[in-house]
Amino acid sequence: MSRLIVFCFLCLTLALGCKTDEERCLSSGGKILNVVEAQKVYRGNTMTGEIPSQNMQYQIYYAPDGAMVGRVTLAGVSDTDKGAYAIGANGMICSRWIKWQAFNGCIAVYKEGEIYKMFNQTGGELLATQKLLKGDPLKLASLPDLFTPPTP
Repeated sequence: MSRLIVFCFLCLTLALGCKTDEERCLSSGGKILNVVEAQKVYRGNTMTGEIPSQNMQYQIYYAPDGAMVGRVTLAGVSDTDKGAYAIGANGMICSRWIKWQAFNGCIAVYKEGEIYKMFNQTGGELLATQKLLKGDPLKLASLPDLFTPPTP
């Protein structure tokens, strides 16, 4: 009987401890940005962050007109791209890159403290973390031959 109790206790402990990254974010006070919050955070500002699974660092400037320009660094090699973004009615950030097409699509953004996070929409694993930099302090908009606002 005591073995059964111990076994049940271990199963319960494991089940309660198996939260996804997204669930851990929410349980520690993180929240999903709504449309007003996302507009305030992204429009006219730069996000700098990391994609942990690829050990990739990035910086993206989100211009007020819907254009964006970014730089990624992986293993000491940098690349730049440009594209367009929109903030959906649900607060999701939707992006369309020219070269980095693997990153096209829409995703919810969570804020936990001063860190913004994005999670895999099906499994809840952490995809990216980012920090807000007001304006364009990294001068990404002035990268040569990259920044041109999207045509309507």
